[in-house]
Amino acid sequence: MNLKNFTTRNRIVIKYDPKMENSVPSPLIVRNMLEGCSVNNFDEAKKEFDITDVIDSTSDNFSNRCQLCHTSNLKHNFVLHNRITGRTLHVGSRCIIRFNVLKGAVDVSSGIALLQNKADEHSLKHEIQSMVGSIIFPTMPEAIDYNKFIKKLHKYFEVRGISKPTVEQLGLLILGNEWANKSEELLMKIKNMWYDPGKIETLKTKKVAPLNNPKEGTTWSKKRTLRTENVSAARSLAYDTEQYVMDYK
Repeated sequence: MNLKNFTTRNRIVIKYDPKMENSVPSPLIVRNMLEGCSVNNFDEAKKEFDITDVIDSTSDNFSNRCQLCHTSNLKHNFVLHNRITGRTLHVGSRCIIRFNVLKGAVDVSSGIALLQNKADEHSLKHEIQSMVGSIIFPTMPEAIDYNKFIKKLHKYFEVRGISKPTVEQLGLLILGNEWANKSEELLMKIKNMWYDPGKIETLKTKKVAPLNNPKEGTTWSKKRTLRTENVSAARSLAYDTEQYVMDYK
């Protein structure tokens, strides 16, 4: 599924290469895939792996070299985890697409589409989790930040094809594996963010700014006031219209 006008700060774009074709893996790639697997067949071994993360050079676990084909100068790692043996592989996008490592891929085109969804999913996940401290735990988050957070939640589950996430799915995304140990009140807050976002009280900031071209003989001064009030997430989160204040000498 491709999202219209999808944007995220660190989006990874899987580029389509018309020359790329599905390939028969070389003995090196077969050996690297089978190492540590519970089966001895390449196609069966692929079924044991799931993509659990997408990382770049800022991660301590990043590998500059694909652990399947040994190609270097990777920009991103797609982390494959063997759910049976626990083994992980850091692989480049080309190997995943060429050898149909991703479940559901039948050709290059479908492989690119599926891998793009995975990349979008993980980019959104990291952005959502980076906002948790300012959205989930304050009694009243900033309205503008809250609105951005809700939009990212909806994009994330749209990418995954989920229209009605469970409390467990919301908790895992927002709070991680410790979600089940959190209070019922916090879990209800997270549930409301999806199913009834207007129940969450937020802070709204009002700005007052000066005119750019004051008249001769007058002094314009910039005054900023901050007004805190409870607002519904259903209301507009745009800044109030800028106002101008003139102080005559």
